[in-house]
Amino acid sequence: MPDTRTMLNRRSLLAGAVGGAAVLAAPTLVRAQTRIPLTIAAGHAEAFLWVKNLKTAFIPTVDAALAGTDIRIDWTEAYAGTLAKPGSELETMEQGVSDCGAVMTVFHAAKMPLMNVTFCAPFGPTDPDLVMGVTDELHRTVPAFQAMWDRVGLVHLASVGVDNYTLYLRDPVASLADLAGRKIGGAGPNLLWLGGSGAVGVAGPAPEAYNNIRSGVIDGYILYDTGAAPMKLDEVAPNALLVDFGAMLVGALAVNRNRWEAFPESVREAFGKGA
Repeated sequence: MPDTRTMLNRRSLLAGAVGGAAVLAAPTLVRAQTRIPLTIAAGHAEAFLWVKNLKTAFIPTVDAALAGTDIRIDWTEAYAGTLAKPGSELETMEQGVSDCGAVMTVFHAAKMPLMNVTFCAPFGPTDPDLVMGVTDELHRTVPAFQAMWDRVGLVHLASVGVDNYTLYLRDPVASLADLAGRKIGGAGPNLLWLGGSGAVGVAGPAPEAYNNIRSGVIDGYILYDTGAAPMKLDEVAPNALLVDFGAMLVGALAVNRNRWEAFPESVREAFGKGA
């Protein structure tokens, strides 16, 4: 008579072998993943807060929002003029050379006049959060703001503001009369603030201010403190005239419209959270 225990062991081994073969033969289910390559650009370096925030806040937030989906973004980051020079971000994005990033509208008074509204009304709030919040609300409620972005083929995501502007000078001043004849640099629209002072306004981007003051091209520059500090502007312009010009709207986080319209809804929502 066969040993019952031996028969059971054989049956168990056979069942295990069959089960194992079935597992090996079963197809492996792998979730397909869509990868979207995007180039994000800014003309200024990461020392400027809005550029730093692209890297440390916007991109991580977008990635986190997409973590539970089958979509991933392959980011190419191009800052500090590697793709777009300060002031050329709009054209770079408009032409599709970059997909998204910072557009410094302060350099585009003709194309983006409404984005220069704060420069036309200086001596306002010194809180940039307030300025940005009001500007974002204007984009939601005033059609002319959105129409302005439509004309250049971009989508506005969030406003970029900077803190209170100060007049940085190589040599000290004791009165308004001391500004007469001095060459003062600025982004462009803020040079209007010099009216009546006798100073000569010289348009030029902030990253050039240090060398221009050191070489004598200009005698000073109008800039916000969080921009002047990382540039070490005090080394060449140690005299700060606290005028309280106010916090200003200088640009926006934007995306190329064609790219935006091709995005899945989940990507648009992720960009909204990041913005």
